[in-house]
Amino acid sequence: NKNNKNNLSEQSSNTLEINKAHEIPWTDLLLSGSADKNLRIWNIKTLKTIKCISLHKHEVSCVIGLIRNESTLIIISSDLNGSLGRIFIDITYQNNTLSLTNERKTLHN
Repeated sequence: NKNNKNNLSEQSSNTLEINKAHEIPWTDLLLSGSADKNLRIWNIKTLKTIKCISLHKHEVSCVIGLIRNESTLIIISSDLNGSLGRIFIDITYQNNTLSLTNERKTLHN
């Protein structure tokens, strides 16, 4: 719904228009899908982007994520054209630092 968009400041002075956001339970992570066609993973405590993922060719309309086996972040997203994105990212914590590696993504039209 275009009337319910939220704004969240990135690390720069630019403002990002977010269409959908999803907090991942038991983590400090927030996922967002934006009008700029990108998905972002945010640190909730700092409100800074951890990772920006380019996948969609149209405005992102929905995003949801979950952690599988405490080691894989799974993100499912869709855009205004009806395309469905799937992203798998390995996650590790070392010395209280989060690492996101080995990104695998597909887009289904």
